[in-house]
Amino acid sequence: MQNSEAAMLSSGQILESLQHPVLVVDANSEITYANATAAASFGGWIVGLTLADIFADYLRSTSIGDGPSSMRLMTRQSETYDALFNPLAGEASASVSGRLPSLTLKWCRLRRTT
Repeated sequence: MQNSEAAMLSSGQILESLQHPVLVVDANSEITYANATAAASFGGWIVGLTLADIFADYLRSTSIGDGPSSMRLMTRQSETYDALFNPLAGEASASVSGRLPSLTLKWCRLRRTT
């Protein structure tokens, strides 16, 4: 196994072990990756859904841009999360999403607010 492959495997293991939901979304706000915490928090298998399917107040135009952004989102069950969006590019985007590298992918870390 090459060092880059080992690093990507380790990155995947780290994402799966996080206690915060982590998503990867494409330019159309479709979820292309969700860690185990995100799946458990939002009702199971959510890859293929859009952020609007999960968050009633999500507006695509305000969050999917070129740079980092943040916003507060509310689920359809009235749970509130602080969402931090950051660009994901190059080899990392291909390995996490299972697709070709793309500069339009963003990863999103969600933290539930009280």
